[in-house]
Amino acid sequence: MSLFTLLIPAFFCVILIYAHIHNTDVFNSFKNGVLQGLNTVRTIFPTLLLVITSVGMFRESGAMDVLIFCLQPLSELTGFPSEVIPVAVMKPFSGSGASAMMESVLKKYGADSFLGKLSAVICASTETTFYTASVYLSGLKGNFGKVIFCSLFADFVSFAAAFLAVKYLL
Repeated sequence: MSLFTLLIPAFFCVILIYAHIHNTDVFNSFKNGVLQGLNTVRTIFPTLLLVITSVGMFRESGAMDVLIFCLQPLSELTGFPSEVIPVAVMKPFSGSGASAMMESVLKKYGADSFLGKLSAVICASTETTFYTASVYLSGLKGNFGKVIFCSLFADFVSFAAAFLAVKYLL
């Protein structure tokens, strides 16, 4: 039996001993934590479901293809490779969608190519803005248009920084 096999039971015992020393009712603390977690799920689930459904509709409707087509002149003007635009467009919406787009770039151009490195850096260094906003902001009331705008602007800056870093550093 290895040390790592005993690590979780030992950690569990330490928690129980600590709770006993501090006169903590472990069962009620656990129950209250579960209730708080379920309340959080109840609060964010509708927004999360909306975001997931919207991302699926965005991808399947062809709207992403239209957006990529509209962004190609900007791509040519800046030198940003149009082959990586689908990764950059998908990343604010869905991490797994962006990973799938990156995988197709890697299969077609290779992991050591400029396009492969750029798509990997974009996937690793940017945020799934809409998913994160739906999780963290859904329980709050208010207008979050400015937050989303700033977050998308930060994504855009991250894409530009990734492009420059891969072009000049890798």
